[in-house]
Amino acid sequence: MDKKLTQISGPIRCEFILGDPRYVRNIEKWSFYSTVVDDWCDAPSEFVHDTESVPIVTGSNREAGTGHDLTCRSDFITREKKISPTKLQSARIYLELQRHFDRLERKQWKSSKWQDWALDQPNRLWDLFKRGGKTAIVIVVPGYFHKHKVMATFEEMSGKKEPQKEA
Repeated sequence: MDKKLTQISGPIRCEFILGDPRYVRNIEKWSFYSTVVDDWCDAPSEFVHDTESVPIVTGSNREAGTGHDLTCRSDFITREKKISPTKLQSARIYLELQRHFDRLERKQWKSSKWQDWALDQPNRLWDLFKRGGKTAIVIVVPGYFHKHKVMATFEEMSGKKEPQKEA
């Protein structure tokens, strides 16, 4: 049997929420296949999240943060196996998605020149440090796991009323 690899359905399409730029709302469903749970995970349209809010190194891998936010929700279950990931599994999914997107980034800039390879090594080392650090943080930080449901509103997540868009 062939081992499956991490997959994504495409780019995340989302909009910033007025009143707090840390939060976004998916404008269409986004899915990814995780080898950690061996199943597809679906972030629905209207899913409100903060992409990636790990202190100090925030915002460097928004897709991985979105996947982590999704799998940490109290009522989240995977598509076919109906698995509700543990906090440790959610952290491993976060690490898996960070690796996946770092690899995609490296493929974009791939070069056959040895100088480019040599110059890329500090970037690869920094990516390894960041991934490990961010994953360790989400394992030990208390209070966020299973705090919200998948379809929690901006108001439920932030404690603020969402400003209305002007017509």
